[in-house]
Amino acid sequence: MYQFRFQLEFQDMLALNLIHEKVHRRWWGRLLRVLGIALGAAALLEAALMLIFLREEAGLALVLALLGAAMVTAPWWRPRLNAWQSQRMLVRGGGEQAVTLADDGIRGHDEKGESAFPWSAVEEAYHARGRYLLFVDRKHALILPERALERGDAAALKAFLEEKLQREVKEL
Repeated sequence: MYQFRFQLEFQDMLALNLIHEKVHRRWWGRLLRVLGIALGAAALLEAALMLIFLREEAGLALVLALLGAAMVTAPWWRPRLNAWQSQRMLVRGGGEQAVTLADDGIRGHDEKGESAFPWSAVEEAYHARGRYLLFVDRKHALILPERALERGDAAALKAFLEEKLQREVKEL
């Protein structure tokens, strides 16, 4: 039996969003990301050329530069914005969470109530950034930070999860 006690932090939500984007991103999402970076770089280049050759259009060049910078840096700030939004959507007043991984399933407890579900409810499992993420569907996951492990052997946790889930816990 393993027991975790924690309160979700921004870094936990950021890890969830980064992992979600990495494993559930479709081909067209990647294409749009690359296209956005290319268009942003073109806007930055055009803004620089406008400042060099058309000094009277400095206002338009500034707008283009800001738009280009936003598009080029979107892969960095978008997951952080999503993590911030995810953190805001957490149940208010839930407080500290206690999660127990037992032979019969997963049990959770916080100030708002209790939850339990069997191991068969977990569709995917990942280990990354010092956290185990157990996805129950494409948009919902149980985040288990390694720092919060109170009871159980951290070295044997991955093997325990793989045994109970009957599938590999993928390392990212």
